[in-house]
Amino acid sequence: FQVSDSGKDGTWADADPAAPLSDGAHFIRYVVTDLAGNTGTTNALEVDMDKTAPAAPKVELVADTGASATDHVTSNGQVRVSGIEAGAKWQYSTDGTTWTTGPAADQTGTALLDTTANGAQKLQVRAIDAAGNASAAATLEF
Repeated sequence: FQVSDSGKDGTWADADPAAPLSDGAHFIRYVVTDLAGNTGTTNALEVDMDKTAPAAPKVELVADTGASATDHVTSNGQVRVSGIEAGAKWQYSTDGTTWTTGPAADQTGTALLDTTANGAQKLQVRAIDAAGNASAAATLEF
């Protein structure tokens, strides 16, 4: 197939299988040849490559009700997850293996999660962008 980085009417070059497309907009088309040797091209298709993981979200207690405001002891199990990019979803895990999709983020990229378990908790959160790239996990122990 061929690739153009300057639009569907731009300059076309044969794609290099050893050089994957970079992040950003590209146009691709196929050159087809029939049995008689006649060649033609397909219509151009615009693709937007995104192989970059989003930034890890921030996770914090909504209210740290312990002896100090920073001891991560709380009687309120509500957690705030922020920094979720537009169009992304986020997931959480309490065991580092099983991931569950969290509630939708608001327009500021913030979501709230109510945890109900008692005792020491280790909560990991990660963002998944629209292309399916996963961020590193952020961890909150409380």
